[in-house]
Amino acid sequence: MTTTCLDCKLSTGIGEMHGSIGLPSLDEAPRGRGNHRLSKTLSTGGDADTDETFGYIYSGFRALGLQVHRLDRYRAFLEEHRGHRLFEWAAEERQEYLPVELRGGDDTKFLEYEAPEEGEGYLFRRLVFECTKCKDRFLSDAPDWVRPIEPTALSIDLIKLFHQRVGEPSEMCIHEADPFGILYMDLDDWLKEHRSHKPVMKLEGDQGA
Repeated sequence: MTTTCLDCKLSTGIGEMHGSIGLPSLDEAPRGRGNHRLSKTLSTGGDADTDETFGYIYSGFRALGLQVHRLDRYRAFLEEHRGHRLFEWAAEERQEYLPVELRGGDDTKFLEYEAPEEGEGYLFRRLVFECTKCKDRFLSDAPDWVRPIEPTALSIDLIKLFHQRVGEPSEMCIHEADPFGILYMDLDDWLKEHRSHKPVMKLEGDQGA
């Protein structure tokens, strides 16, 4: 899945795999019941795959204090093209399902993901969750570029918010764009299991990529 600005003929995805996280909107309102009110105008099928918005899911990461570079870059793209006609589509979509601007055209420029430069304030780290009671750990599968954070104890309210905005919608809304290589359904289950133990979130790893 990629996001295309129909006005500027620019297209982008999230991270190295050019994936997607939710509908291409900074709107943080949840969909409520049924399909999101924006899905028919922002994606090919208007189906359940992308019912929550990027803004809604991104706010769940930020609630925990996580600023991941690949998500920040995609957010910047949406900011830069605010008010433009944005559309999310998969390469295998049939031509008749696409806006006329994308049918048979090859003049759209794809923006490749680039890692942050030195001095931008991001570190290449793994994300770790530790249970302060039973000492169990949840370690990310891969490091990612993230702004530094202090070890953070997660309250039950924070875990609940993360579940609503990231864990619960992740299966249907995150495609080839898992920050830190995490399957967020699995992390959601782990956090629910340890939520009364005040788990701590922190970063681990080397400085370089």
